[in-house]
Amino acid sequence: MLRARKIDNLPEPSDKPKIKVIVFGCSKTGTLGLYRAFKILGYKPYHAAEFMLNKGHSHKIFFQEALLAENNRLSGVRPYGRAEFDKWFQEYDSIIEVPCYMPVQIQSAYLSDPNVKFLLTERDPDKWVRSFNKQVGGMNDYLASIPMTILRYFDEGLWHHWRFNGLVYDLFSGTTKRGHPDNEKILRQNYVDYNNLVKALIPKERLRIIKLEEGLGWDELCDFLEVSKPDVPYPNFADHLEIRDALVGEMIRRALIKFTLITASIIGVGMIFAWKKWK
Repeated sequence: MLRARKIDNLPEPSDKPKIKVIVFGCSKTGTLGLYRAFKILGYKPYHAAEFMLNKGHSHKIFFQEALLAENNRLSGVRPYGRAEFDKWFQEYDSIIEVPCYMPVQIQSAYLSDPNVKFLLTERDPDKWVRSFNKQVGGMNDYLASIPMTILRYFDEGLWHHWRFNGLVYDLFSGTTKRGHPDNEKILRQNYVDYNNLVKALIPKERLRIIKLEEGLGWDELCDFLEVSKPDVPYPNFADHLEIRDALVGEMIRRALIKFTLITASIIGVGMIFAWKKWK
């Protein structure tokens, strides 16, 4: 049975979006730096950080729908096409990282447009596994631990972050967790398979590949985009972690406040009831 989709409730965009660039690089291949670099260059990029920081919860649901449609045949979610993506990305001109979770749908929607540029950022598979497991896997474990298993029900943003992080990690880990004997092997193979899939989906003459070990900065990015280099440093990794930690910390703070207020109310009602019964 087909499930209703949140994207279908979104009005058609008044103007057809003008997507200029699609970056297929996975998380932990320099994509957050690219997101910030694109902004410096005057683009309007869409990245997972965008819907975590600036958009309402509906964008997190769009992400879940498209991911499930492509990767779970039993989900009952119809795949997204150009019409759905035009609604989702109507305010943007470039899409970064998000395509790695739904590459077939993105390719089907945008490859026919000759004006769209395609970029794949990749890195040594073993380095990627270590980085992905440390950041995404570590956050996945943290959000699945006590008291987070309780607090996530007291803040909608925290709940969606747990859901988003879990879907992303399970997609590449084959639902294995850190410490499982096959976890790293499965992550590595799925990462290699993903990069090979992108190279098969996008014709060689349309796809630029940038390897992190060979350098990713203004020289490589501006050559690909055919724009002038800005006179500012390329965004650094330390800043990315600070932004993520501040975001998660704020969601936890909100959840703790709500949990405390509700708990205090319940205790208060219980004490009043006990007092009346004692009298």
